[in-house]
Amino acid sequence: MPWALLIVGLGMGSVLGWLLKARSLRHKPRSSAAKSTGADGSAADQLIDRMRSQVRQAQLAYQAASENALFKSGFLARTSHELRSPLNSVLGLLQLIESDLCDSPEEEREFIGQAHETLLKMVEQLDEVIGVSKLEHGTFPPQIRPVYVASLLDELYHLTHLQAANRGIRLTLEPIDAHLYVQTDARCLQQVLLNLLDIPLTLMNEGYVTLKSTVSGDWVVFEIEDERPAIALQEPLRLEQLQVSPEGAPWTKLSPGMRFLMAQAIASVLGGTLDLLSAPLETDDPKAPTKTRTRLTLPMGEPPSAPL
Repeated sequence: MPWALLIVGLGMGSVLGWLLKARSLRHKPRSSAAKSTGADGSAADQLIDRMRSQVRQAQLAYQAASENALFKSGFLARTSHELRSPLNSVLGLLQLIESDLCDSPEEEREFIGQAHETLLKMVEQLDEVIGVSKLEHGTFPPQIRPVYVASLLDELYHLTHLQAANRGIRLTLEPIDAHLYVQTDARCLQQVLLNLLDIPLTLMNEGYVTLKSTVSGDWVVFEIEDERPAIALQEPLRLEQLQVSPEGAPWTKLSPGMRFLMAQAIASVLGGTLDLLSAPLETDDPKAPTKTRTRLTLPMGEPPSAPL
C-alpha cells in the first residue's frame, strides 16, 4: 500500500507539472499566424480542461487511498493493543507456575485453568478478526442476495432478548415494513447487528435498547439507540476516540471500540456505511444531552421472484 501511494503521488506530481507548463505556454505571446486561426489555442484549452479534470480525479483517488491506508494501519495497531492484555495475563500466570510461587498444587492447577480459558477466548476473538480481514481481501467474498428484514430481526431478538432481560434492559426491534428486503450477506449483517447490540447490552445495567429499520430512498437504514449518556458528533469519529479495554482490566472479549471498527469494515464490504451519530460519555449525569445512536445503511433489496 505505501508503494502504491508513492506511485500515485509521483504520477500526480508529473501531471501537475505538465499542466503548469502547458498553462505557461498558453499565456505566452502568440504569433500572428496563431492569432489568425485560433484553432490551436482552442484545442490546447480543451486539452488543459481535460487534464485538469483528470488531476482532480487523481487527487480524490489519492486521498481515498491515503485514508484507507491510515484506517488499516490503525486497525492493526488496535488489534495489537487488544491482544496484548490477555497475552500479558497468560504470561504472568505461567511465570508464577514456572517460578514455583504457587501455594499448593490446587492453586497451580487453578492458574493453568485460567491461562487456558483466556487463551481459548483470545483464539475465538482472533478468529473473528481474521474472518473480517479475509472478507475485506476477498478470500471469502460475501454472498449478496435479498434478505428479509423482518425474519432477520426475529432471529436477532431470539439471540439477544435473554441477555437483555437478565440485565433489566428493555429490548425492542422494530421493522417499519413487513415486506422490506435488504441486499446483503445475511450472515455478515447478522454479525454486525449482533456486535452493535451486544455493546450496550454488555455495558448497561438498566434502560432500553431499540433497533429500528427504516427506508431512505434506495437504502435500508438500521438505527440503534440506547440510554447511555452521549454527545452528538459534528464530524466522523476518529480512530483514537473509540473506547478500548483499559490496561490491566480483566479480558473477556474485544473492546467496544474494536468491535465497532470490525462492524464498520464489514459494512464497507457489503456496500454500506456504519456511523456513530452520538458517542457515549463517561458520565452518570441523567441530564446528558442525547442518547447513544448508531446508524447502519445498506442497499435495499428486491423480493425474490416466486418459483414457476
